[in-house]
Order: sequence, then C-alpha cells, then structure tokens
Amino acid sequence: MSIYLYVKTHNQTGLKYLGKTIRDPFKYKGSGVRWSSHLKKYGNDVSTEILIECQTNDEVRLWGLYYSNLWDVVNSNHWANLKPEEGDGGGGPIGHKHSDEAKRKMRRPKSPAAIANMRKSNNPRGKDGVWVNDGIVERCIKDISTVPVGWKMGRLLKPIPPSQKNKIWINNGVTSKMVFKLEEGWELGRIYKRK
Repeated sequence: MSIYLYVKTHNQTGLKYLGKTIRDPFKYKGSGVRWSSHLKKYGNDVSTEILIECQTNDEVRLWGLYYSNLWDVVNSNHWANLKPEEGDGGGGPIGHKHSDEAKRKMRRPKSPAAIANMRKSNNPRGKDGVWVNDGIVERCIKDISTVPVGWKMGRLLKPIPPSQKNKIWINNGVTSKMVFKLEEGWELGRIYKRK
C-alpha cells in the first residue's frame, strides 16, 4: 500500500500544509484543523506536491518528522500544521486497525444525500468551476475565460512511475533532479521552467 507524504499550498494565500494520505493526494484535501478552517474560509484553490511515496508507516513517520523539522511546520506562520507530521493522522497510534464491527458499519449503504455528494465530488468540474492543468500543476478556476495560455482542461491523475518511487525532488538553483536523499549543496523542491 502506498502512503503519500505531500505539501498542499493555497494558491491565493500561500499557506502550506504538510500531510499524508493513502488516497489520491490530488483529490484529498487534507484534514488538519487549521488547514480545513483555512479552506473553508478561502476556498480549495490548492496546489499539491508529492514529496515521497512510502510503503510503511515507519517510513512515513521518518520522512514526516524530517520535513516537519526541516521547515519548522508547527512554529512557522507559513504552515497550517499544529503538530509535526508523524503519519498518525493526529488521531490515534500508527497502524490502528478497525474492528470487524466498525468495518461492517463503514460498508453499510450510504444515504441518498451522501451518494449524491460522492457523485458530485467525482465530477471533473469543480464545485464552483472547471479543472485545468499545465502538465505539472492543476487548478480549479471559476471563470473559464481566465484559463491561462497553454493550460488544458481536466485534472492531472498520472500514476507515479516505478523509477520515481521513494524519491524526492531537489535543486541547486539551476537544475532539478530526483534522488533518495538530500545532497549537500542542494535544497528540497523542484524548479519549474515555464514558457
């Protein structure tokens, strides 16, 4: 099972959120208290960057704490995290298993309103707009006449190639590359060249 460690950045306010999910990280909004409140107030105009795809909870904890400390996500006003990302979802211990009874309850048929809401969330059109992308970043825009030049309609749902699993993007200010660990003289992140 893949566990994604990601950074969400609000495109209007610049607030960031470090999180993890086993779902599609481009669809998953994030569940932090401060982050959720921010999205409710300013909308879900968010960019997502996958930092690393992990295979175990221990790996998520290791990388989550690494990035939490590197960027000081708890104390920085630029981050919405209220605690370091340890892969526990902020709730219970890592590796929590649901009881058979809890699993049965989760499998029960949903109400008609819940089913309608799920159908709406799978619609390629955003809640108040249309999804567009430039091949690297995707956004939901409200006015179709404001689609940036060179952008296409639709969402980015590309699987991570096996050659990129467990790798991170680093750059030296001029070029970017994917590696397994941060190298001296390089910093985290990717440089995007736009035309």
